[in-house]
Amino acid sequence: MKTAMLAFSIALTLPAALAAGEMESLRSSSFGVDAGPDARSAVSVPAPAGEPVPVLEAISDFFRLLFTPDGGVEIANPVTDAPRVDGELEDEAAGDPAADQVYEPLDAASLEASRGGDLKAVSVQASQVPQDLMRKAQDYFLANSGRITNKDFMGIIDFSQHSSRPRFYILGMRDGSVKAIRVAHGRGSDPDHDGFATVFSNTPNSNASSLGFYLTGETYIGKHGKSMRLHGLSSTNSNALSRAVVIHEASYVQEANVKQGRSFGCPAVAASEIADVISSLRGGALIYGGLANSGF
Repeated sequence: MKTAMLAFSIALTLPAALAAGEMESLRSSSFGVDAGPDARSAVSVPAPAGEPVPVLEAISDFFRLLFTPDGGVEIANPVTDAPRVDGELEDEAAGDPAADQVYEPLDAASLEASRGGDLKAVSVQASQVPQDLMRKAQDYFLANSGRITNKDFMGIIDFSQHSSRPRFYILGMRDGSVKAIRVAHGRGSDPDHDGFATVFSNTPNSNASSLGFYLTGETYIGKHGKSMRLHGLSSTNSNALSRAVVIHEASYVQEANVKQGRSFGCPAVAASEIADVISSLRGGALIYGGLANSGF
């Protein structure tokens, strides 16, 4: 009932907010970024000068999203039909690793020894990265540069895409390069296992992926092999560390046109890509997990 009343209340105020040019402020507060005084400017994406905000489109985007009592987000329906795939992979049989488990540190030599191999990351143009997600990530990067120690690379995950797509973009901040790879989402985010993530949660034991800004942390060798911890910077992913949401390699993710298996909330990647991902993003790099063309 409270969710319905919230949606109704926002429906009444949304057109006025749009007319006043305040849609991005509304979206920023809904997103709940907790990044200090620069948080709002970090995620704000103003319309280009001279172009009106598309009111009907924005309202349509908003009502595709349902806000749950625990602050999670649910998409009413995916905007894209499921693509043709060449098969599907099994989910992870056991849960994601516990945050307090003792792991073997992962040193640079171990990473370097495992680089190369059967890398299948796709090099793409920057224009192929969802532009709204890129703007938000770049704005946040600039507004919070003092907290970001790895300024060479940045990651963007577009959870609106089907899991068979290369939707994890790794941007070279100095040379402008972009690589795209496959990444798993949580089984709690895809309850009907159709390959689309439609539910996002920050709640422990939800087995769902979380939206928001992350900072990469410790690297180690653990239950799932080479792994890297993630620190949630937004109110929508603040429990990432305690939930043991980490980037790790997984046999249920492959660089192929298949529906990937689901994790227990971790953004898992193929074993062929993990060394390159960790060596690029380790040491305090920014990663943004969002939904293209939704305001999140």
